[in-house]
Amino acid sequence: MGVKVEGLFQEIEPETLEVAKLYAEFYVKRCEQVGKMLKERDPKKFEYYVKKGWWGFNLDGTLPEDRIQHQRRMRITQKAFEIALQQLQIPYIPNDPAIDWRPLRERKDPLETTTKFRYDFYIPFFGEIDIKNATLEKPAVSINDKDFGEENPEFVITYQILDMNEPRWLKLAGFLSNSEVKEHPTSKSGNIEYYPITIEDFETKHGAEELCDRLLFVRAQMEKAS
Repeated sequence: MGVKVEGLFQEIEPETLEVAKLYAEFYVKRCEQVGKMLKERDPKKFEYYVKKGWWGFNLDGTLPEDRIQHQRRMRITQKAFEIALQQLQIPYIPNDPAIDWRPLRERKDPLETTTKFRYDFYIPFFGEIDIKNATLEKPAVSINDKDFGEENPEFVITYQILDMNEPRWLKLAGFLSNSEVKEHPTSKSGNIEYYPITIEDFETKHGAEELCDRLLFVRAQMEKAS
């Protein structure tokens, strides 16, 4: 078992946390390889961009701790959602974190353009989904305007991690459509614009109960189509 679905909450089991940790380590390792490559290629440019806050690296090419923790939270919530879909017997296509996303690779993978996606999940009769997360300490998500425009998912689903020291419980907050995300005003941090959206906004607009109802309706539609 990976995740026990209990109403609006999901209990995370140790095995799921181990898988999420491994996926986060994949991502961090790849990012730091790219960071060190960029630093070696043009040290002055790299230092300038890092100090300006345009590239999210430390000066030695490693990732700051906040980005590492962000990756950990991402992988926990993505894995939780994936296992919940499996338990609900809803077919889906995941954007598997084990697939290398880097554009600068030593060997061109002929399957890269067909197996690596911009979204986190695709569910037939539902659409492309991006999974976001918040914590009790920071009960809001920050959606990068540029990345969101490029990835262009049809829905954003958000979890709240209730205790990062022992991330055993998640709360499924709800979802927003692409157009509903863009209705929110943006804020700016350095040169990055983002949508700051509270957990309460997700719960109010389309809460967890509505999401579960939609997913069960989707399953029924698939069964009719099969």
